Amino acid sequence: MVASLDANVIKVAVPAIGRSLGASVTALQWTLTSYLLTVAALLLLSGALADRFGRRRGWRQHRGQTRQGDAQNAHHTHAEIAAILNARGHTSGEGRPFHTLIIRNIRDEHGLRSREQRLRDAGMLTLDEMADQLGVSARTVKA
Repeated sequence: MVASLDANVIKVAVPAIGRSLGASVTALQWTLTSYLLTVAALLLLSGALADRFGRRRGWRQHRGQTRQGDAQNAHHTHAEIAAILNARGHTSGEGRPFHTLIIRNIRDEHGLRSREQRLRDAGMLTLDEMADQLGVSARTVKA
């Protein structure tokens, strides 16, 4: 998105800048080249910083929201947790509504156990595991 916005700004602004300054095509080309080299260098720098520091800062949440999500995680899916937090008027660290990917990333970043892990810890089995123990097909167990 930033690249397309940048391209549109250049497309619109450069002819006007050239006319107002009385610059030649060669001078405009040098100016654009220096501008694009600067943007490319900053883009590489921002990527390197993101690699070094990770995405954690982008997903930073209020501790209360993390606790609420953890409490809900035992009984609800990621989609249900997102719906509950959105219904309560909470937003993500970026000020956006919650969705399943944000909930999963928060869970992973804070080392919280997933609903499936918690159910397994409580001794729950999957459909296939129940069928194997009973010696029947999964369809029979499901019925």
